[in-house]
Amino acid sequence: MKVLLDHNVPVQLSRLLTGHEVLTTREMLWDLLENGDLLKAAEEEGFSVMVSCDQSIFYQQNNDIRRIDLVVLSTNDWPSIAQSVEAVRIALASALPRGFEFVPIPIDRGPSRR
Repeated sequence: MKVLLDHNVPVQLSRLLTGHEVLTTREMLWDLLENGDLLKAAEEEGFSVMVSCDQSIFYQQNNDIRRIDLVVLSTNDWPSIAQSVEAVRIALASALPRGFEFVPIPIDRGPSRR
């Protein structure tokens, strides 16, 4: 599956999504595109899914006219995402055209302080 990581997603995630062709907006030279234009460019380039941390993207777009699936993570905190990568993989596995998957990521607060 061809997956695009939005500007706000830690690029380290691309290494953990094995089995997919994962590219970033920066690699595609799309870092200045806004949501609607970005989704349109991604669809035209054959991406099946865009992963974003922008929780308002679903409400800002008319998903009825989109072919791409949106997977939205609840945070862009890399340590937390790294610990929840299996939830991201599951969301990608269930991706459907025009779909929307919200992935709640528990925030990693690090070692507790005493």
